[in-house]
Amino acid sequence: MGFAAGSLLLVVSHQGRGVVDLASGDLLARDRQETGAWFDAARRAAQGIGPLDGTWIGVCGLAGG
Repeated sequence: MGFAAGSLLLVVSHQGRGVVDLASGDLLARDRQETGAWFDAARRAAQGIGPLDGTWIGVCGLAGG
């Protein structure tokens, strides 16, 4: 998981990525693509989707961080 601008949370797993608006609880974007070029384990970062498209977000969890 990684926090982004405002109240957005990027959630990543082996089943893809999702963006949640923490203020409203709404799911803003969902991508079911398995881990690929959007995850950088060395930097502990994942590329955002939806409102975070094109932005690398620092994440923590199973990969550390």
